[in-house]
Amino acid sequence: MKNKPKFLSFLLLLLGCSNDDCLQQAQSNFIKGNYQSALVAYECVVRNNPEDYIAYNMIGMIYGQMGNSEKVGKYIDTALYINSDYAYANLNKGALAAVDGDTVTALKLLSKAISIDVNYQDAYFNRGILYENLGNYREAIQDLRFSLMLNKEDHAAYYHLGLCLIKLNNRDEACANFTKSLSIFYTDEVKKKKELLCM
Repeated sequence: MKNKPKFLSFLLLLLGCSNDDCLQQAQSNFIKGNYQSALVAYECVVRNNPEDYIAYNMIGMIYGQMGNSEKVGKYIDTALYINSDYAYANLNKGALAAVDGDTVTALKLLSKAISIDVNYQDAYFNRGILYENLGNYREAIQDLRFSLMLNKEDHAAYYHLGLCLIKLNNRDEACANFTKSLSIFYTDEVKKKKELLCM
């Protein structure tokens, strides 16, 4: 089984796999969670088109899913080198900076992702969480509310919005957000927090 990805790579090259075929294979395998096969197919994409910044970003994401943090940054950096205005890569690079504790860079990159795509829900959510972690609850609330305007079914955004509202002593609205979060997706964590703060 260990040689399967190498065989797939060889097969794709031997068959003269078109970029569209490789991309279709890559996306399909990524969605199914077949990360090794998706990686091989995305590598085929960048061999066919070395300027495909989306594929480089996805290779970085796959390495992240596979737990290879060393290669994540390398491929996301390559994507940004090719296209510094690719919002998704800015978000990913910002998330990496946040994990590394570099909140200044993280905020800068998440803000850049938002400036590139003003309707980028994930960027608002991630920046909101970062603001929450920094104790900047008003900014967090603003971003989380905007995130929810873009995706009214994001249970995690309701939960974190509730946490920030509690910090600003807005208990009633916080509890309403916990309830909304639970109505979308039940978790023991949210239930316990609601029971602790809202009963």
